[in-house]
Amino acid sequence: MGKIKGNKYEQKNEAVKVFTDREDPQEAFERKFEALYEDWRHDYFVLCYYGIGGVGKTSFINKLCRVIRGVEGNELRYLDKIDCDYIKYDFNAKNSGVDKETILYHFRNQLLEINNKFCFFHFDYAMYAYAKKTGETRENDKEAETLLEKMPWLDSLVNAVGLIPGVNFAASAIQAFDKLSSVVIGAIGKHIDKTKFQKHLREVEGLESSEILDKLHEYFCEDMFYNMQNISERPIVVFMDTYEKYIDTLNREFAMITEDHWLRKGEDSVIRSIPGILWVITGREKLCWEDWEELKVESPLSKMTEEEKKQLARTELEQHLLGDLSDKDAKSFLINAGITDTTLCDQIYKLTNGTPLYLDICVDTYNTLIGKNIEPNIKLFGEDVTQLISRYLNNMSEENREMTYFLATLGVWDDESVKEVASKATTLHYYRFAKYTEFMSNSFIIKNDNGTYNMHDTVRFAAMKNADKEIVDEVSRINLPMLKEKLDKSSGVDTNIVISE
Repeated sequence: MGKIKGNKYEQKNEAVKVFTDREDPQEAFERKFEALYEDWRHDYFVLCYYGIGGVGKTSFINKLCRVIRGVEGNELRYLDKIDCDYIKYDFNAKNSGVDKETILYHFRNQLLEINNKFCFFHFDYAMYAYAKKTGETRENDKEAETLLEKMPWLDSLVNAVGLIPGVNFAASAIQAFDKLSSVVIGAIGKHIDKTKFQKHLREVEGLESSEILDKLHEYFCEDMFYNMQNISERPIVVFMDTYEKYIDTLNREFAMITEDHWLRKGEDSVIRSIPGILWVITGREKLCWEDWEELKVESPLSKMTEEEKKQLARTELEQHLLGDLSDKDAKSFLINAGITDTTLCDQIYKLTNGTPLYLDICVDTYNTLIGKNIEPNIKLFGEDVTQLISRYLNNMSEENREMTYFLATLGVWDDESVKEVASKATTLHYYRFAKYTEFMSNSFIIKNDNGTYNMHDTVRFAAMKNADKEIVDEVSRINLPMLKEKLDKSSGVDTNIVISE
């Protein structure tokens, strides 16, 4: 169990088997929330849902948000109600970032939206000081000015400091403290006394920009600890989606591999420092957090006893693998996607067995048929998943079809090998790296632990069966010597791979 042990600021892979529906995962969320709610001013928990791309993780998070808001209808499986606030951070979103200051700043802004009484005095001032100390360029000044526009109390402080020229900012701010408006100083006075605030100003001003960045999450935690203990009236759920993109980005540079420790490692991390929060994290892979308490179970939630379910819900970290959809949920997905013919829905479920990737392909095929004014019937989708994917490939744009054939021929690849092969190939008429990057969001692309990629086996099989022979031959001819060289370097011996001309 994640338990907060007092105010530290004052004191100075064995996974659950594949679920066949989304009812068990939702019940897991409700049970985890109930465990948090029992003593939310002191507890925290992490709930992780993971699975291959296209399995519906983001859709499931969106559903949980609707359930919390009460707009999903009578969909609660276990609780009578869920009394909480929530925020979301999607690492795959257009305006998201992977640097600590961006993530924390987005957290801060969303938290203020759900509760405008929350205070971030320590964090706000640290962010402002960091922006000023990262350089005296116009861009940095503009960033600092933007922060002030969103932090009225800090803007008042900075304006007051301007009345005392020739003195360093910390000393000026301390002198200017009493010149602040009664509204601002009253707000500060409710949460931190003058002496403590002066100490914070001196500390931050004495730090280099890199040192401020190192401690930035601690200032955030200090503010949020107070907010959850004294201001919040209910717990908060923090949804973090596409977590693998965060880790993948960090791992591109060896020096940044441990960069997410500020979020999850040790008693000073964000997750373990703030009570009253249920963190719901989704990604393609199971979380491997070595110092976290995790109960390993061998059966799905639906087959566990009540006592086992309670024990699972009380663990610090709980993880569930999302798999194929049940008959009910698959048909609901198809109907919401616009396929209202119940007979066709039954036939599509039988064809796909509820695998989200294949259901997505069916929806794309359905929309293509409708766009061509063709009445959809199951024969137009295929008699098996291989035919289904073959027809899906035929309906692709020429650009995407060529990219599929290219990557399917590579088999396993990384970004650099794609660039190298593409630079030497003459049969790739539509290739651009930007197009490749966009294409990689397809749910049939799988990211491996070592930073390489491969294609879903069934999709690759169908692609190779339909691929342009000229592309296959040329890409293979270019790629095989590269593979031989990599294998020789990794093994230290000559592999004697024979390359046929």
